[in-house]
Amino acid sequence: MKKNMILPAIAVLAVLAMLTACTADIDEGAESYGAKAVTFTLQDNVTRSGYAGDMDDRFIRATGFGVFAYTGEADDAWDDAKSILSPDFMRNQHVTYDGTIGWTYAPLKYWSNDEDFTLTFFAYAPYVTAGDDGSGIVSLPTAETTGDPLIGYRTAVLASRSVDLTYGVSGDDGLPIMDMTKQGYNETVSFRFRHALTRVAATVRAEAKSTEPDWDAVRVVIESIELGTTGQRLYTEGKLNLRGNADGSPLWQDVANPVTDLTAQLDASMIYNNAGTTYMDQPIGVTKTKQSLFGKALDGTSDAQLLYIPGAVSDEPITVTVKYHVVGAASNEEYTATTSLATDTYSFVAGQVTTLNLVLPIPRCQGTGE
Repeated sequence: MKKNMILPAIAVLAVLAMLTACTADIDEGAESYGAKAVTFTLQDNVTRSGYAGDMDDRFIRATGFGVFAYTGEADDAWDDAKSILSPDFMRNQHVTYDGTIGWTYAPLKYWSNDEDFTLTFFAYAPYVTAGDDGSGIVSLPTAETTGDPLIGYRTAVLASRSVDLTYGVSGDDGLPIMDMTKQGYNETVSFRFRHALTRVAATVRAEAKSTEPDWDAVRVVIESIELGTTGQRLYTEGKLNLRGNADGSPLWQDVANPVTDLTAQLDASMIYNNAGTTYMDQPIGVTKTKQSLFGKALDGTSDAQLLYIPGAVSDEPITVTVKYHVVGAASNEEYTATTSLATDTYSFVAGQVTTLNLVLPIPRCQGTGE
C-alpha cells in the first residue's frame, strides 16, 4: 500500500565551523632583493556576525598549506594583468608548522627593494603535492597557468569522507593578498582561512500517529531520500577560484554533478532490504530514538556530515523526499513523505552545517493487526 503525506517541518540548524591563517619564511636572494624575507602567519580567528566561514589553525597544522605567488608591476593591478601572469614567485609552495619557530618553508624568498615590484599571494589547505585522480583536490595550476589560480575538487563517493577544502583570504573582505610591495607591506603575509564547502547533517526518528507499536515487531526502513532540483543545488565537482568573492563567500566555477540522491550516504542500518518478506529480514532501521541518518564520522563518536559544493540560491524552495517502509510480521506498507524548505530561511552555506531533523510518521499501529 502506498501513501503520501507531508512530513513535519524539517528543522534546519546552522552550526558554526571555524577557520584561520598561517606564518612562514621563503626563497633565494637576488641583487634586487632586500634582506627582508617573505614570511607567513595565521590571523586570529574572527567570526563575522551571522557567518561562520573562518577556521582555527589546528586543522591546517596537520598538513600545512600551499601558496601560489605572482610577481607584477605597480602600475598594473592584478585584475588588469592576471591574464598574462603565472605563479613565477611561488608555485604550490608548502608552508608547514614548526612548534618552535611557527610557520616556515624552504628555500626562503625575499621582498624586492624595487618599489615597482609587486607580489600577489593566494593560499589553500590542506596541502597536496599534486592533484589526485580520485577525490579531494584533483588538479592544481601548473607553472604556465595564467590568471586566478583554480583548485579542481571532487567529493568522495562517501561524502562524509571528503577533503575539507579551505582557501586563504586577507581579512573580512574575503579577497586574497594582492599587489603588495615591500614598502607598502612591511610585515608578514597574514592569511585567514575559510571553508569552501558546505556540510549537511541529518537526524531521523519514527513517531507513531496512533497506538504505540510493538517496536520489537516492526521495522521502519528507508528506501530512498532525494533532494529536489529547485531552490538550491549541491554539487560534487567544481573548481575553486582562490580569488574568492568580496562578500566573503567562495568563488566556485565549472560546478558539475548535482546531488539528487542521498540514499548511498545513509547508515547501512537504515536501508530497506527489498528482498526481505518480514521485519526479521530488515535491519534495525529507524527507531523512536533520534539518531544520525548518515551514521558516525571517522572518529566513531560524532555524527557524520556530508561535504558538498554549495550552488546558487533561487526563490524556489528546497525539497526533501523520503520513501520508507513500515514492515511488520505480516505487512509491508510503503510511504512517501515530502517537505519544502524556503530558501529565504534555509540554505546551504559554505562554512556552515545544515542539519535536517526528520520525523517519519507511522500512521497506524503495526505488528498488532490494527
